[in-house]
Amino acid sequence: MFSTNRATAPTRHPPPCAERPGDWDLDVGGPEVWQRAVRTCADSPILNQCRGLARLLTARGLVPRSMIWAGVGYDSYGRVIANLDLHRARDQTKAAAAKVRRKATVVRLEHAPVLSHHRAESPGRERHIVVGRRA
Repeated sequence: MFSTNRATAPTRHPPPCAERPGDWDLDVGGPEVWQRAVRTCADSPILNQCRGLARLLTARGLVPRSMIWAGVGYDSYGRVIANLDLHRARDQTKAAAAKVRRKATVVRLEHAPVLSHHRAESPGRERHIVVGRRA
């Protein structure tokens, strides 16, 4: 990563993935962007260093999640993704099948009836919250 030349001071060249870090994030983008990231990794001069770091971290139990690292895609559980073209398609199918619910809101506050056996334990006024959806 560092190059030294006697005529110049040491310089640091950023890795190719530093130019577009979002391309390696599997939570955004799509298959075309991810395939471009894999190709960029394959052409990277520091690919072997990235592979070594990925192996070291995986051996320590710190697997990459939802990202492409050293040309390999990992899902949100840290498992290797065999086909990046199908990764998002499965997730979108699950999301479309999920039932969309509206948020429940407090419709009104009412004073709850205080029963005789609770009066000694809670001398203050109690409230009863009604949760539902406004029409």
